[in-house]
Amino acid sequence: MINQLRSKLRMPLGTPPRGLERRCQRRHPVSLGAFLYPLDLYRELIIQHVSGKTLVADVDVAVDAGQLVHLTLDGKAYHSATVKGTLGNRIVLELHADMDGLRSQGSGEMLQASRNLHIPARLYTSEEACTATVVNVSRTGLGVESALEMLPGQHVLVSIGNRPLLSGKIRWSHGGKAGIMTIVNVPVLELAYSEGTDFKQ
Repeated sequence: MINQLRSKLRMPLGTPPRGLERRCQRRHPVSLGAFLYPLDLYRELIIQHVSGKTLVADVDVAVDAGQLVHLTLDGKAYHSATVKGTLGNRIVLELHADMDGLRSQGSGEMLQASRNLHIPARLYTSEEACTATVVNVSRTGLGVESALEMLPGQHVLVSIGNRPLLSGKIRWSHGGKAGIMTIVNVPVLELAYSEGTDFKQ
């Protein structure tokens, strides 16, 4: 037992406890600026109208104008939006980027002005974003460093520059470092050979 304690004391800061880092895929070292969004609440949402990147939807949750929220249609791809206004249970959202699930099945282009759509989705609210550095990437996850208190099992979104949001769960956290298992595969080559990423929230 004393030897085990000594071993733990010699463990470098930020090294995950033995057995928690289970990624079998090769980890590529990187240094990419990012934002972490801890997701703490979601509500079912019904998209009623679309006009370009503006959505009108019904949802039973109180949000404020100017608030940042995240939407998903399938639980895999997540999209950021800003609340532009509210009236009762109806809210108006401005998407930060095109949302693939809202493209016309015929042309593949974004719906420009459509009403009575009734598209189910989930709306997530989150705490304020925290800056982070992605220090390694693999096909199934990321290693990050951040001042954010990260708890195993916590659902987070990772924003790296203008790339699509990555959704995942904290697998381990230790000394300001954490391992995130992503829901979809990570674009390893794209991230591993990135020359730099701007901090854009």
